[in-house]
Amino acid sequence: MMLAWIVLLSTLFNFTYGLLLPVIPRLGIETAGIAFSSFTLIKILVMLPGGYFSDRVGHWRTLGLAVAIQLLGLIVIWQAPQVVWVGRGLEGIALALAQVSAISLCRTSITKKEEFGKAISKVMGIGSIGFLIGPITGFFLVEKGVDKPLIFGAGLTALFLVTHLILTPLISQRAKRALEMPTESSNENFHWKNQIYFMLALGCGKALGVGMEPLFAWWSTDVFHFSPSLSGLTFVVMAVTFALGNFLPRRHLTPLVLIAVVLLELSLKGQTSLWWPCLALIGYWSGTILSLSISELGWNKPESIGASNSIWLVATDLPMALTPVLVWELRDPAAIVGRESIVLLFVFLATGGLLWGFRQLEKRKA
Repeated sequence: MMLAWIVLLSTLFNFTYGLLLPVIPRLGIETAGIAFSSFTLIKILVMLPGGYFSDRVGHWRTLGLAVAIQLLGLIVIWQAPQVVWVGRGLEGIALALAQVSAISLCRTSITKKEEFGKAISKVMGIGSIGFLIGPITGFFLVEKGVDKPLIFGAGLTALFLVTHLILTPLISQRAKRALEMPTESSNENFHWKNQIYFMLALGCGKALGVGMEPLFAWWSTDVFHFSPSLSGLTFVVMAVTFALGNFLPRRHLTPLVLIAVVLLELSLKGQTSLWWPCLALIGYWSGTILSLSISELGWNKPESIGASNSIWLVATDLPMALTPVLVWELRDPAAIVGRESIVLLFVFLATGGLLWGFRQLEKRKA
């Protein structure tokens, strides 16, 4: 039951994130980049103390607190859109606590590394369904008023918060018993240098995804002039292939993302039919990078797991604080050189880090 609820909460956080993608630019086009980056910056600042807090207070209680702060953030954006960055900052705090506590709960309740990898795939793969329906909902509701997606998101989050509180007595006891179960030791072959490779892959993969997602929303509506349904389909395609990348990761296929880079620029030149295979390749690449990297980085010793997870989570979130503002300034389809310089840099670093990390890990095992 605990893993199922973590999956549902992952779906909620993905849903609300996607729900706001078409909303934030309409609250202020010039401040949208700052709003998107404030989310990541504050998330980074909170992550390290959040890991220690989660160890001390309990991962389950910390997860409930994250949902409550998420609700507060949505209410602030709804009631005070002139300071949208404050609401986004609260959402950043919520996601920081949610990520570290959810991964820690998965690790402390699972005794074998292979099962842990499968659990991470479920949390991320099934959770991405929220990102599938979030942007669609946002595109439709924002046409009825910029506040409508915020009201809907706040109501849904409040429902999840009440449910979490109801489940707390049952789940907290199970989580406590799980800590007493014997577990496989951390991978002794996993040298700290390998952690750097996987952190490089995860950090660059997340940075590119967070940086480009607002642009995908902008291009689909204001460059391609898609209908709300087609604009929403943009994120449906990415979410489906992202889930596929989580459930069926093939790390040797990750270099195919270079094809997506070419298709992206061709679509911005007017060949919009190439937009869809571009999104499919990017989604699969992102799912594979994130799932495989987190499965390796998250298999730490159960003792002080929150603090351990917070360290690599912070390190891999740092690039995300820069890319939204930086890439948003290059949203003009004509800004090819600057945009592709950034995109290719992160693509090469993420793909190379993942492939080299596994290569070194396999050498050490041999």
